[in-house]
Amino acid sequence: ESTASTIKLNSDAEKELAKLIKDGLKDYEDSEKQKILALQPSIAKQQQLLSEFADSALLGLAEQYSKGIINEQQYADGKLEIQRQYVIDSINEELKGVEAIISAKKKAGLSTAEDEKELAELRKKLSKETASQEISDLEKVAERNKELKDLKIQFLKEVGELAANIVNAGFENEKNNIQEQIDLGEKKKQVDIDNV
Repeated sequence: ESTASTIKLNSDAEKELAKLIKDGLKDYEDSEKQKILALQPSIAKQQQLLSEFADSALLGLAEQYSKGIINEQQYADGKLEIQRQYVIDSINEELKGVEAIISAKKKAGLSTAEDEKELAELRKKLSKETASQEISDLEKVAERNKELKDLKIQFLKEVGELAANIVNAGFENEKNNIQEQIDLGEKKKQVDIDNV
């Protein structure tokens, strides 16, 4: 009977120990989850600051446009650039936040599978956005190069026309001088005939 009672006592002790360990692990996980949740407001605050910065930059740009400091094209280009930079900065901040969460979860021994998936999606989104912006920038450069080429062609045409006008004016001037000499010669001849 003492063996049975010892076995029961050991069994009860093991159950109690398992319960304590389980409760301790749950408390630990809850504590670590609270730490991770505490990261969320920091991430949200960074996003808010980025948004406020972009809004402020857009307001400044609008003010410059309204005062005539910049033209409509410069305003549109500046606005697009601010918005593009905001998107990239925002994605980068999201990446940092998810990386911090993953790091905290790994330290706590918690699963990071969903977070790793989100991180991969954010990296893909950033890569796509960056590539899209690079393509847009290349298109703008090509458009500006075409505009410059067109302006250069127009300039060369105008220079050619100006040169032709100068040459024609020179010929016209010379022709007028010759005609004046002929006319003077004719008048002199007429005067000589009249004097005879």
